[in-house]
Amino acid sequence: MAPEHFLHQRVAEELSHHPPFSELAGDGLLLLAEHVEVKYLGPKEWLFAEGDELHDFIYFVNKGGIELLRGEDIVDHVDPGEMLGLRTLFENSQYRASAKPIGNGDALLYAIPVELAKKVLVENQQTSHFFQLDWKGNREDFVPSGISLRRLMKKEGSSIVLPITEETQKLEWTAAVVAHEDLPLREVVELMNENRSDAVVVVDKRNWPLGIITDKDIRRSLIREDFSRSLPVSTYMSSPVLTFSENLSFSAAVVAMMEHRIHHLVITEKGTTQSTVLGIISDHDVLLEQALTPSIITKKMGRVKTPGELQRLNDRIEVLRNNYLKADVSMEVVLKIMTRFYEGLTLAALRIVQRNIGAAPCEFTWLALGSLGRGEQVLRTDQDHAIVYEKEEYSDYFSKLAGGVSDLLESVGFEPDHFGVSATSALWSGTPEDWEHRLLSWVREPVEDALLQLSITQDARAIAGNPEVATAVFNRFYKALNEDSATLLVMAKDALRNPSPLNIFKQLKLEDDGQFDLKLRAILPFIDAAKVLAAYGGNSHLANTRERLEQSKDGSNDELITSAQHAYEILLQLRLKFGLKDGSSGRYINPKTLDQLDRQLLRNVLKTLEALQSHMKLKFKL
Repeated sequence: MAPEHFLHQRVAEELSHHPPFSELAGDGLLLLAEHVEVKYLGPKEWLFAEGDELHDFIYFVNKGGIELLRGEDIVDHVDPGEMLGLRTLFENSQYRASAKPIGNGDALLYAIPVELAKKVLVENQQTSHFFQLDWKGNREDFVPSGISLRRLMKKEGSSIVLPITEETQKLEWTAAVVAHEDLPLREVVELMNENRSDAVVVVDKRNWPLGIITDKDIRRSLIREDFSRSLPVSTYMSSPVLTFSENLSFSAAVVAMMEHRIHHLVITEKGTTQSTVLGIISDHDVLLEQALTPSIITKKMGRVKTPGELQRLNDRIEVLRNNYLKADVSMEVVLKIMTRFYEGLTLAALRIVQRNIGAAPCEFTWLALGSLGRGEQVLRTDQDHAIVYEKEEYSDYFSKLAGGVSDLLESVGFEPDHFGVSATSALWSGTPEDWEHRLLSWVREPVEDALLQLSITQDARAIAGNPEVATAVFNRFYKALNEDSATLLVMAKDALRNPSPLNIFKQLKLEDDGQFDLKLRAILPFIDAAKVLAAYGGNSHLANTRERLEQSKDGSNDELITSAQHAYEILLQLRLKFGLKDGSSGRYINPKTLDQLDRQLLRNVLKTLEALQSHMKLKFKL
C-alpha cells in the first residue's frame, strides 16, 4: 500500500467518528481525506487573526485544542473532533475572532478545501442538515435553524412502533339502540336516523335480543318482493345474534367476528340471549381500538368515561407523538397536535369528575398555565392550571371539581406543580372580582412572589368552560401590565437573574450533583425574556414564546430575534430527546451522556441566549 493511500485511510478513519463526516458514505469520506492538508500549530502560533481575510479552508481539530479570542477575551474553545472557520462556506468576509492553540499547547488540524467541502458536505443530502444550522464560521455567531428532530434523535432508533391492544383488554361498547320486534320498519329507520346508528338490536318484551338490523340488511330487503316499510322489523332482521358479557376482550371480539363473518356483537347482562341488552360493538369499534391517528384519538377522547380509559388514551397519545418524531414531523406541528391532545385529556378529566359531582352550578373558565398554556407541552410534565367562576357561593363545588381533576390527572402521570400552581389553591381560583384584585396588585407591587405569579399568569389560556367569564378581567390585567413601565423594568431585571450558564471557557455550569438543569438554566430564560419583550411591545396577551419573540422585532434586532426563536426550538427538541430517552421530563441532563452534536448545539444556543440577554440589558438600560 502506498504511504499516501495509508495516510488517506487513516485521516478518513479519524474523521468518520465525528459529525458530519460520520454520515458520509465511504467514497465521499475518502475523497475529502485525499485532499486534506495536515496543519501543525506550535505554542502561541496563530491560525488566523481577527480581521484577516477568510482562508480557502475549513478546519477540523484533530489533536490539542483551539481558543478563539476577541481582543484579549477568550470567547470559545474548539475541542478535538470539532470544526472552525466555517464562515468561509457561506460568505466572503473576514474572521471575527482570532484562533490559536489553547494556552501554551500545540494543535494538529486537518485543513479541508472550501470548494470540496461545499460539494461533499454542504450539498450532500446526508450531511447538509449539519450546515443548515447556519454555522457561519465562529461559533459565537451560531444561528441554530433547520435541524430536524430525526437528526437529533437518530441514535435513539428510527422504527415506528404501533400499539398492540392487549389480548385481554376489555373493549369499550356503546349503548345499543333497541326496537321492539313488532315495530314497523319505517319507524326503525327513523330511529336509526335520530340516533345516527347503523344498527338496531331487535328485542322482545323482556328486552332480550332476538336479532339485529343494519343498514346492509335494509338495503338487501329493498329487492325482496314482499318488501314493505309497514311490516314489522322482525321480518327483515338478521337472527340469531351473537351475545357476550360486558367484559368482552379485544381478542375474543376479533375471533368471533372472523369466525362468524359478522360486523356486530351484542352485549347483554349475562352474556346470553336470555338477558337484558346493554350495548353493541361493531367492527368499526374494534378498528378504533387499534387505530392511531389524531382524528380517531380525538373521537375516543370524547368517549372517555373512566380513569382507566383516560390512562390508555394517554399512552396512545405518547406512542403517536413518538411516531411523529421518528417520522421527522416538524416541531411546530408536533406542538400543535400535542397541545390539542393534552387539552382534550383535561376536558375528559373534567367530564369524568362532573359525572360524579354534577354539572357546574354557574359558568366558569378553566385556564391552562405553564407549557400547556403556551402551547409548548410535548412531554408529560407537571400540572399548571387555574379556574375563574362566576359566583362565590359555589366555591365549594369548584374546589371539589379542581381537586377531582387534579387527582385524576395525577393518576395518569401528570404530577402536581411543585409550587402549588393549581386550581385547587385559593391563589389560583376565585371569582372575576377575586382575580382582578389579585392580578392588579401583582402589577402594582411586583415584589418577589408577585413577579413569579405575574410570569405564570402571562401564560394563561382558556381551554374549558366559558372563556367569557375570564376575558374582561384578564384584558384589564394585560392592559395594566403593558402600560406599567416600572413593573416591566423590574420584570426585565428578574428575567436576567439566570445568566447564560457558560463559564469563561464556554463550558456548562452544572448543579451540585453534576447535572445540567436544562429548564432552569436555558429554557426559562428564553421564556422570561420573551414575556418581558412582548409586554414592552403591548402584547402581554400572547402566550406562545415564538409569537412573543416575533412581535418584539423592531427592524434593528430581527436577526437576533430569529436566532432566539430557532435556539428556543432546539432547546425544546433537546429536552424532548432526553426526556424520551430517560423516561423523564427531560429537565436534567448528565453532560457526560451528550454526544458531540448535542454538546455543540447546547453550547451554541446558550450563546444565542447570551446575545438575547445583552439585548435586553441595552433595551432596558440595565
